[in-house]
Amino acid sequence: MFSATRPYIARLDSEHETQLSALLCGLGKSSRINRFGHAASDARVQRYAKEAVARAAYMAGAFDADRLIGVVEVFATCDGVAEVAFAINAGIATLRMFIPRNNWPMRQLAHKAGARLDFDLDEIRADVSVATAASLDVAA
Repeated sequence: MFSATRPYIARLDSEHETQLSALLCGLGKSSRINRFGHAASDARVQRYAKEAVARAAYMAGAFDADRLIGVVEVFATCDGVAEVAFAINAGIATLRMFIPRNNWPMRQLAHKAGARLDFDLDEIRADVSVATAASLDVAA
């Protein structure tokens, strides 16, 4: 769970490689298989972390105190598609997204992730089980 200090989000770069590696190596077996497509070894995950911080178009992490507890990775492809991957490992049960009502691609993404949707005036609150979100690897 979160500590008494306020969690924060920061952009990740090469100085965070060790923390990213620890987060990804700490994923449970099923989350690791869902995230990497196979039961990646710790050595493979560590190589991935090194490559990811070097080539990601954007990478941000959620921190509780100084511990990385979640990450979003964005990779640009040559055909104008952005690949996005999420990983969360912090005892968090739900990922909550706030989506403008007219953002149909994000609404479809939330639906694909099995989100429970609550409509409120100008936005939609989408709650996704972390068991699903942690392994969600989508192109948007």
